[in-house]
Amino acid sequence: MVMLSSLWGAVPNCNARRERGDGWPPIGQSGAMQVIEAPGERRRSDRRRPKPSAMAMDLCRALEREEIGILFQPQFACSDNRLVGAEALARWNHPVRGRIGGEALFEIAREAQLVERLSHHVARAALSTAGNWPVPLRLSLNVTAADVEAGDFAQVLGSALVDAGFPPEHLTLE
Repeated sequence: MVMLSSLWGAVPNCNARRERGDGWPPIGQSGAMQVIEAPGERRRSDRRRPKPSAMAMDLCRALEREEIGILFQPQFACSDNRLVGAEALARWNHPVRGRIGGEALFEIAREAQLVERLSHHVARAALSTAGNWPVPLRLSLNVTAADVEAGDFAQVLGSALVDAGFPPEHLTLE
């Protein structure tokens, strides 16, 4: 369930989201105000989006600073117990709440509308590290349904593989 920001273009820019000071895009772009037209009458409905939580804003800053780390869970062959690969796991060492695992991390990313950006970051970081392993091992990388549905998924992943120098035949997507 993870990938990277500099590899995937057109990723939301957290700085742009903070230009109004509340973490959300300008009202005209956010859908906060909606005009409802009934036969013969016009009225305004003010539907306000909740402000992002402090954790969502912290995640945005953590992505900007590349503070989301990758741990690798080793994978061993059953036949002879030798190391054959690793699964990339995203972890965030939050300055107040401590280590936050992948499931909670992606929930926060969903709230902050940063899932794609987080996915891209994790993939790029994992592939970059695995590309420097001294022996060729498999890398298992979790991807989201949204990653796979993206029209440029194969191109973006292919570019990340080339940039990292990681052999595509050693990559498993989960």
